[in-house]
Amino acid sequence: MAEPPVVRMFNEYTFSWPFWGENGLPDQEDFPIPLKLTRDVLVWTRNFDHERGWPTAEQREASRREGERLAGRVQDSVGPGVTIDLDMWEAHVHKPRLPRWLRCSPVSRR
Repeated sequence: MAEPPVVRMFNEYTFSWPFWGENGLPDQEDFPIPLKLTRDVLVWTRNFDHERGWPTAEQREASRREGERLAGRVQDSVGPGVTIDLDMWEAHVHKPRLPRWLRCSPVSRR
């Protein structure tokens, strides 16, 4: 049985849509998630300033936790046909021992 396609979710400083599929950046129309979840994810992406980083360690940790929560919600929304990988590269910037990836596959969420 083939593995489901992987979609990465991350704060990208040059794009407002935080999902990257196997063929590049999918349009919002090509990666439909509920409107409330879309809004929550887009608010989460606005928390990081790629030029200045995080104002405080507390804000970095709050965003990491929110990213994990949202990645789980996105995974639940898209179902078992897609695997969501959360890439927290920006949480990794000043804390090299923090885990960078979180796979929210349907298998790991059971």
